Amino acid sequence: MNIKLLRSYLSSPTFEQKLNHRLLRLQQAETNPIERMNILVDCSEDFFVFVDLFGVVYEPRLSESPDIPLFLFPHQREAITRILDAENNAHDLLIEKTRDMMMTWTVLWYILWKWRFKDKWYGLVGSRKEEEVDDKSPQSLFGRLRYMLYSLPQWMRPQNFRKSEHDIHMKLINPEKQAYVDGESANTEFARGSRASFIFLDELFFWKFARESWRACVDSSPCRIAVSTAKPSSFARQLRESMERNNWLLTLDWKMNPFKDEEWFQNELKRRDSDALSVVGELEISYVSDPTRSYYPEVSSCKTEEFDYAPNLPLYVSLDFGSQDKTAIVYWQRNSTNFLCLDGMEKRNKPLSWYYPFLKQGYTFLEQDEYIIVNKFTKENMTIRKRDYLSTELELIRRFNTWKAPIMYAGEPAHKMKQMKSNTSIATELAAIGIFLRVNDQAIQHPIRRTSTKTMLKTTIFSLKYGALDVFDALLNSVYPNQRDNSSNSDRLDKPVHDEFADLRSAVENFAVNIQLGGTKIREFAYRH
Repeated sequence: MNIKLLRSYLSSPTFEQKLNHRLLRLQQAETNPIERMNILVDCSEDFFVFVDLFGVVYEPRLSESPDIPLFLFPHQREAITRILDAENNAHDLLIEKTRDMMMTWTVLWYILWKWRFKDKWYGLVGSRKEEEVDDKSPQSLFGRLRYMLYSLPQWMRPQNFRKSEHDIHMKLINPEKQAYVDGESANTEFARGSRASFIFLDELFFWKFARESWRACVDSSPCRIAVSTAKPSSFARQLRESMERNNWLLTLDWKMNPFKDEEWFQNELKRRDSDALSVVGELEISYVSDPTRSYYPEVSSCKTEEFDYAPNLPLYVSLDFGSQDKTAIVYWQRNSTNFLCLDGMEKRNKPLSWYYPFLKQGYTFLEQDEYIIVNKFTKENMTIRKRDYLSTELELIRRFNTWKAPIMYAGEPAHKMKQMKSNTSIATELAAIGIFLRVNDQAIQHPIRRTSTKTMLKTTIFSLKYGALDVFDALLNSVYPNQRDNSSNSDRLDKPVHDEFADLRSAVENFAVNIQLGGTKIREFAYRH
């Protein structure tokens, strides 16, 4: 925001008039019990009265006075009106916004109001990481709730409220109303075991398990409020389109913020001059990657359809194993005209044996909770246990075991390098349990891998089910390095950025270069038992 505009606002007649009204009424309440009761009644009936009298936010960028009285601006009032409608009429709401629109503070004041005055109200708040839910600082959701709660005068707080009993990690309890606010970080089972009056998902599109979390909490509450800046992802676009169709979408552009003007915007453009994606994703509302840096722009034209495994079609598995990076596995089928991306998963910091149930049928965990596998080379016993897998991972293992055996496993030359502690390669270790990697030794250079993948994507369809959309998103978000950074090294500039999307992207490329050699011709490989 433009701090000059904020300072100007705090010294304006409009602000002073609102502040004087607040101070006058609160001063009267300090000495007049009847006025205190009137305020309690007025606040219980009207959120806007409550926030006008008690609203405050912490703004560390205003170093001389970070505690700022909050008086809602039109875009915030509209957001609250839409939230009230969503909760009263039991439907969801997506608030898409640019950065720094004061939405998190606004929604949290609404939550505090409900918690303070509504009998047996239960709110659940979630964010990307546990520390963003509650790390005791005003940067976390519960840190802000505490900041707001303890800014209230004692007579406005719930009766019999004791900090030691009712303010605990990721939980606030109102003993007077038997109301609660709980917190939870992003996970595949978000809120599945909970029942809530209201769920707030802050910056949902940036959650690691956004799609799974949104799906898991659908039956947990009749009202889910998602607030997020835009992100180029299939889930974000699909959720937005769904919300727009139902008239459950509110869009907040930076121009609605009174502390942002054209001078601020031009200055931000200069600050982000070397990062075009930051401009698109945070200053504007866009769900499309920067086309000038997109490594696989073809994927945006790929179809996404509702389909599942087809027993009459062959199954392929492509892999990208990483010792330091994530390991990615992608499942494919194909018919006479199209490649079908069926599912995908990735995980970090797991031993090779952990992935066996995703690669070879037989490890179902349906009749036993663990399997012991003997390493053919070291004679070491490897144990895989059901407890080491999430419910979504166990579900993928279950589905995989209903499919026919893959006719091809696609890897890369690096998988044949000796890197295991047994002085063997990943390919050799997998061969010991009957998994034989197909490796195209001629497909090491990035231009070759990219050309094969681009050709394949022209006829690729991604399933709307399960993890195929994660694969889609990895390709959609794969970008070239910014050429303004550093060098004139053309080889370096031809490589995609090695980021969070690299592993699933590499698994796709490994499939493309192994199944598609010599233009569009598709080669078949007999499965080696």
